[in-house]
Amino acid sequence: MAERVTPWRSKPSQEVVDLLQLMGNVQLFLVQRPGPTSFVVREEGSDVKRKVQIGSRISCSCSPTMGPGGTCRELCLHTLFVMLKVLRVPASNPLLWQLSLSDRELEEVLRCAMQPERPPQEAARTRPAADKTPAGQVKRREVDEEDPCPICYEDMVGQELDNLVWCRFGCGRNVHGKCMGVWMEHQIHSLGKELTCPLCRSEWGDFKWRPPPPRRKTREERKDVHYGTHCGACKRAPLIGKRFRCLICADFDLCEPCFNGGHHPQHPFAVKDSPKSFGAPADRPTMMPTALPLAPRHPAPPPPPAPAAPPAPTSQPPVPPPLPGGGTAAGGVQGLAALPPPGPG
Repeated sequence: MAERVTPWRSKPSQEVVDLLQLMGNVQLFLVQRPGPTSFVVREEGSDVKRKVQIGSRISCSCSPTMGPGGTCRELCLHTLFVMLKVLRVPASNPLLWQLSLSDRELEEVLRCAMQPERPPQEAARTRPAADKTPAGQVKRREVDEEDPCPICYEDMVGQELDNLVWCRFGCGRNVHGKCMGVWMEHQIHSLGKELTCPLCRSEWGDFKWRPPPPRRKTREERKDVHYGTHCGACKRAPLIGKRFRCLICADFDLCEPCFNGGHHPQHPFAVKDSPKSFGAPADRPTMMPTALPLAPRHPAPPPPPAPAAPPAPTSQPPVPPPLPGGGTAAGGVQGLAALPPPGPG
């Protein structure tokens, strides 16, 4: 009985937490499962395939550096994809972030996954005869919200049937067309095998799926588009969303940002949410910003220069003018003050 070769981790490391948050932004594909505990994973946009092994020694070929007992030093994105998406181990289960599993823990992890896939012979024996078409093919089964894509393990509910393909000669279940192309490339070019269903392993036949062209929305689906209109301020055309129509001008409309920005404030407006709705009086925001005035066609001449300022007064007193006979007014006054007073008679 295999025992744990690394200590138990009561909580995930910060690296594992960061990788779990990154999981929603990266698409991975399970292209092969050589055994119940062995998985071959490929990342979108890359031709490199990684082999993940779980059990008493959890390892991935992307992590050549090994820790104690031959395990990886830390979990990688491929290992977490296998544990979280393929085997459906809940994110709150501490077994998700362990570096090693005992036999009992490994059995618990495998029980989290979906029921094991049936071999082609058993699937053929239990397949109802009524599921077949007159041409000998199996009818397409409805997409079940409990059945994710068996390659990327993402939901298929709500997707258009043009993006899905189904097993016509086996189980009749659906697969993403894009994912089936990745599966076909690995089976035919890497393994040199015939293309089989990733679920029941029955013969798939010719794979002729092509991604559907992007479908443009009809006018009924774009009910908030006002065709034949444009914003009189920013010139956006056509108006989408709310249309603000001037009640005075013959043909003047504003989009919502320009109306709230204060353009054309001198006239009242009516607002329409859709081309078929009735117009209602439009009230501008109470704290409406003032729209910037349009720049004049010819720049105005510069203003005349300002007059020169008068000279500042000096701190010294002014010099008195000279008097006749020499001296200054100040000196004459001082001289008279210095004469002795006249004597009697």
